[in-house]
Amino acid sequence: MADRIPAKTEVPAKFSHMARRQIQKIKIERKRLKEIQQLFEQVYAKTKDAETAIKEQVAICELPEERFIYSRQSYDGIELSEQKWWDIYGAFLQETGMTGVSYIGSVISLSRLLSGHFGQIDRLFAKVAGRRGKKRAAGLYAVFYHKGNYGTLSEMYTSILKQISHLGYHAVGDAYEEYLIDETAAKSEDAFVTKCIIKVEANEFLQK
Repeated sequence: MADRIPAKTEVPAKFSHMARRQIQKIKIERKRLKEIQQLFEQVYAKTKDAETAIKEQVAICELPEERFIYSRQSYDGIELSEQKWWDIYGAFLQETGMTGVSYIGSVISLSRLLSGHFGQIDRLFAKVAGRRGKKRAAGLYAVFYHKGNYGTLSEMYTSILKQISHLGYHAVGDAYEEYLIDETAAKSEDAFVTKCIIKVEANEFLQK
């Protein structure tokens, strides 16, 4: 009687398929946990920055190179209501595919800044790590922290430009608004803290 050949079993294949699925689930979970970690790190850094900042006073600082993702859409100087802000915030998150981003800022172009159109943004941005996005060059920047609701940001820019000039500098780049303390962290709008960063250069007569 010929030896019987054992039937080929599918158990190893099933285990292999299950293992692959579990590995994929673990990768997704690790990515999710990393995003949560980054979220809390950003929230902590923002809060610490807002707590230790000297508010309403321009500081001229050397800042390192940073990278940002910008919105593709130009908002053409649109003045934002609260609802409009959340609409474009959500659209920007979808556009970039970045989940778990804790803060998105606004860019006001240099031309709008110098013409006094302080409440009109041009695009949104989000900081990114690694080699993604576009570089904002290292260099000399005016850094300013403003405490108060968003309706007072026009007053903020008036003060910033006056102080920059008084210190012997002038603006040569766009204004970057970072919302360190907002409605997600403060009960009162008067407790909001906005950080503004503008690239500057020393006036020529001071360079001679």
